[in-house]
Amino acid sequence: RHTRFRGVTGVQTCALPICFPVTITKDVKYLRGLVVLRFPAYKVKFVPDEVYELVNLRELDISSSSVYELSARIGNLKKLRVLNVADCENLVTLPPELQTLEHLEKIKISRARYDRFVRCVPSLAHLMEWSPLEDYYHDEPEIDDAQDDEETAEV
Repeated sequence: RHTRFRGVTGVQTCALPICFPVTITKDVKYLRGLVVLRFPAYKVKFVPDEVYELVNLRELDISSSSVYELSARIGNLKKLRVLNVADCENLVTLPPELQTLEHLEKIKISRARYDRFVRCVPSLAHLMEWSPLEDYYHDEPEIDDAQDDEETAEV
């Protein structure tokens, strides 16, 4: 079998486009110095075990993917600072092992998943954030009906 990354050195960021075959994610283990791994909108249903061997990884972005579970092995990623699971509609829980990651600074999530994820890892609630655009599109405008009535009456 041909390995796409064997012998590649010095790569710190890898963004896998949607058009790549799913097997490429297993080959990522050859990128031991990888700091950022992005495979958003990928059709994988799980993060391959090889990803959890990338001990230098600081950012993992699986946003908008079909991932339904993160392994307890995520606790191996001791240098992880940012986890992006926004718009992972199949992901219903976060592993408690995330709480062991001392350098974790941010967990990007979808606003709709906040309550569920906080129940999984309550000690990390302060790290969870969603896009301000979600607030813009989901919040109802605050309209003071009494003020509108007064303005209409004055006309």
